[in-house]
Amino acid sequence: MLLREGASVTFCGQSDSSVAQALRELSALKVWGLAADVSVEQDVEALFRLADERMGGLDILVANAGLGVFKPAGDLTLQEWRRTIDVNLTGAFLCSRAAIARMRNSGGGACRPIE
Repeated sequence: MLLREGASVTFCGQSDSSVAQALRELSALKVWGLAADVSVEQDVEALFRLADERMGGLDILVANAGLGVFKPAGDLTLQEWRRTIDVNLTGAFLCSRAAIARMRNSGGGACRPIE
């Protein structure tokens, strides 16, 4: 939707191959991508540096990375639990923190859920 409305978009994916495929499919549009793990601070900073370099800043954050392990809680391993928390919560925190810093510096930005 953002691309259709004329926005420039920077995104991340789980692997170089998935990012490359998306970039090929969207090649005619203003889009950049990077393989990144949103639960890793350095990966998030690299993603936001790419957005800074290519788009000159940030106006919108869509923090939609997430994963789920769909089995009974009693069958979850601690490693599965921690990975889920890291991606779903820490990832949202790290991306939001990076976005908020940029939006503050540019004098704008607002937080609200997508309707």
